[in-house]
Amino acid sequence: MIKNENLKESGRRKFPIFSTVSLIYPVLAFLSILTAGAPFLEALFFGLSNLGYLLIFFGIFKGKFLVFGLHTGWKVVFLGVIILTTSTILSNILFPLG
Repeated sequence: MIKNENLKESGRRKFPIFSTVSLIYPVLAFLSILTAGAPFLEALFFGLSNLGYLLIFFGIFKGKFLVFGLHTGWKVVFLGVIILTTSTILSNILFPLG
């Protein structure tokens, strides 16, 4: 029998409230830079890069991010690195300094 920490006694899955609430951080980062006058895509990439940082943090310290269905730390870190790298590269291509 496989033990799943996310199951209640009734057999239903608990709602992943902690990872859901933590998604407020990248959304607020997106909204704050958007209201500061940045173009939409630049603000979107900024929010996505903050999501990448958040996923890397959760992967290292918590080992799961249940709102996205990620139950192992390496998957969470891997997705965080992919999102952070992609958003950084696209942001630098579309909005170069200078």
